[in-house]
Amino acid sequence: MKNIIRQLYRYLKQLAKTIYFYIAKPLSSKHITEDSRTAREGLSKFSPNPNKSALTNNILFTPFYYELQIIIPAYNVEAYVKECLDSVLNQKTKYKIKVILIDDGSTDKTGEIVDSYSDSRLEVIHQENRGFSGARNRGLEKIFAKYIMFLDSDDKLTEGSIDALLDCAFEHDCDIVEGGYDFLRDSNQYHGFAHKNRCALNSQLDLYGLPVAKVYKSELFENIKFPPDYWFEDSICAFLIFPKAKNIWSITDIVYIYRMNLNGITHTAPKKIKCVDTYWVTEKLMEDRVILGLENNNEYQERFYKQIILNEARIKNMPIEIKEDIFVLTCELFEKYLASYKPLKKYKVLYKTLKTKNYGVFSLYAKTHQS
Repeated sequence: MKNIIRQLYRYLKQLAKTIYFYIAKPLSSKHITEDSRTAREGLSKFSPNPNKSALTNNILFTPFYYELQIIIPAYNVEAYVKECLDSVLNQKTKYKIKVILIDDGSTDKTGEIVDSYSDSRLEVIHQENRGFSGARNRGLEKIFAKYIMFLDSDDKLTEGSIDALLDCAFEHDCDIVEGGYDFLRDSNQYHGFAHKNRCALNSQLDLYGLPVAKVYKSELFENIKFPPDYWFEDSICAFLIFPKAKNIWSITDIVYIYRMNLNGITHTAPKKIKCVDTYWVTEKLMEDRVILGLENNNEYQERFYKQIILNEARIKNMPIEIKEDIFVLTCELFEKYLASYKPLKKYKVLYKTLKTKNYGVFSLYAKTHQS
């Protein structure tokens, strides 16, 4: 009953937004005449482009000795890292696992805590701080297992999650298997997301965008890393990793417990200038897609439209001139990669705003179509 009420509420809320959009649309028109060169200069001065590719050459040690390699980046998580590691190492699983925890220059007792473990399945790497991407990438440089999983060091796995994911992966030779997740806040656990069926997914767009709560065939990461020095580096999943996968499955199990951090990037980013990385990383990953030879199909078009709506939400607190600079550059991206394709029916309005550089209608559309 609660799910029905929740779905009805979401439907009515979106209906109200759609009605508002079409009422307000005639009054919102604002065409931008600024050229892309000026926009790029302005945005670069505000927050420089890291300009770091996601392409690399990781080493796969085949034949694989392990079935699963779990990569855990850790930085100053002394309050949570033991619970995280125990959720992995205490699992009763029939599979051979290798756990790589990267202590990314922690200044608290994180390193001391993880060094106290004496488990042959656990490898601890201490390094100078390289950020979230740098830590995850260290765990990807050498791959010893058929499948990979990412686990954040303040989160944890549910009991039986490894077998639930890998049973499906090996039974169907999956490229990706995704389970559900719950939220943890102040010791209270809340429902997050769960698939309704254990089945093959029809589209990569049915996957949740975060890298966690999944297992991936390691070959998907053979030539891909998390682009360094960006925020929102997780975007590689939607733009590079998911499109490479051919056989994607879901399971109904809750496999992951995500600890809500109100001081994390997800919640604080809109107030900080580096939130414009959401555009920079989109631009770089679209360049990387070309090098990888990934197809510009309808799913890619929809992914692009969803991403630019998300980008607008992430920069909502930035000065209007920065928002307009990003919009101008987004229009340039659109013209370069997607303008020649037949527009998707459900995104015709958005397609037109990009063709005509109508930021006013684009901004209104983004606000009323955010998930």
